[in-house]
Amino acid sequence: MQLIYNKFYRMMEEQTKNNYKNSGFIFSGCMFIGLGIGFYLGNVAMGVLFGMGVGFLAMGIINLKKKSN
Repeated sequence: MQLIYNKFYRMMEEQTKNNYKNSGFIFSGCMFIGLGIGFYLGNVAMGVLFGMGVGFLAMGIINLKKKSN
């Protein structure tokens, strides 16, 4: 019984790591888009902070949707 529990636990742990890894790409993408917008508008710090805020929100939404499935 312990062997089955250990395999199941490892499988769930790996799936959780993959979820966070994929949402990390979303965060990075949003941050770099914000950086580009900041360069364009002449205020890099504002652009990066805006991109990070959008990225954190997107990460949270994606993680919530994956948990509900």
